[in-house]
Amino acid sequence: RSDGSNGWMWVRGETISDAAGKTIGLWGAAQDITDRKRIEEDLRISEQKFRHFVSRVPGTAYQFAICENAQIRFDYMEPSCIDLFGFSAEEILEDAELVFNLIPQPDAEMVKRAIQGSAGKMEPYDIEHRVLKKNGELAWIHASSLPREGDDGCVIWDGIGIDITKRKLMEEALKESEKKFRSSFENSAVGMAIIDRNGNFISINRSACSILGYTEEEIFRLTFLDITHKDDLETSANRFEQSIQDKKPYHIEKRYSSKDGSLVWGYTTVSPVYDSNDEFLYAIAHLQDITEEKRALLQLEKRNTDLRLAQRIASIGTWTLDPEIGVPDWTDEIYRIYERDPKHGPHPFADYKTIYKGRYWERFNAAIQGAIKNGTAYDIELKLE
Repeated sequence: RSDGSNGWMWVRGETISDAAGKTIGLWGAAQDITDRKRIEEDLRISEQKFRHFVSRVPGTAYQFAICENAQIRFDYMEPSCIDLFGFSAEEILEDAELVFNLIPQPDAEMVKRAIQGSAGKMEPYDIEHRVLKKNGELAWIHASSLPREGDDGCVIWDGIGIDITKRKLMEEALKESEKKFRSSFENSAVGMAIIDRNGNFISINRSACSILGYTEEEIFRLTFLDITHKDDLETSANRFEQSIQDKKPYHIEKRYSSKDGSLVWGYTTVSPVYDSNDEFLYAIAHLQDITEEKRALLQLEKRNTDLRLAQRIASIGTWTLDPEIGVPDWTDEIYRIYERDPKHGPHPFADYKTIYKGRYWERFNAAIQGAIKNGTAYDIELKLE
């Protein structure tokens, strides 16, 4: 062409003959078909792109139609349908009912209503449903179809069916896991709570409510700091914040203020939880009531303090001895009597020779040996050197 481009021509030629059949000339015609060829090439490229796209979708592309006689036919089915249904494209194009017969109830009724609604309003439908493949294997499909009116009066749907079986199995596994967690959460003898970034309660179980003396409705109006004893507020807030920053759980013994104002000691474990992008979601807290243990420990400490005071007043110290180890355990008053610094620990039994000498050591050693061998108690007076 004059512009340097290439074009396409349709050319036809015929011979011109005389009465005797002798060729006396040629007749021809030509037509510029460049535009048609360009359209055909564009169509070929578009078809190639379409097939390239659908070949990478985890499902299959399709086109089906429903006409006035309510008959369903497939006009197109991607060959990958055999993975989704177990039937080849050729089989489905010949008998559309093969696909629809694979859909079990109540899904089949749901699909039927979706298609009828789509046809009535000429709007797309988008649903998820099950199919039983030709081999009996259960699969899940996400079907999206867009309707349009065909030249023959039929309604035609262009759509794609994506295999979502793996996603559905994961969802079911997650639901089962959540169900088990919820059961453990609700029925745990240990107090449990789920807390958001600001310390608000997202969820709390009966055991935790019982320990703290609040109803579930009441606790949801509070934060975990609202029920923390004032002397533990700063430590609790700092540990919670540090745990979120470090992405690590922590343990803490702290005091809580129950609803009736009484003090509750709790051994608390807090574990932060994050999403796949490492964004904080919530924290799970476990609460064990250790109030009675703390009271018993405080009483024991008080008794030990009283004992040390009584021994100091009476100048009486006590000790115990493990014969196999040979090292006694002394009270504070024994250290004072023997004028020994507690940081050095008690004297080993063998060193008592330097404390009690001569007959006093012999008397002391005999008494100890008799007690160990025969269980004989002793009551003697010894002279310190």
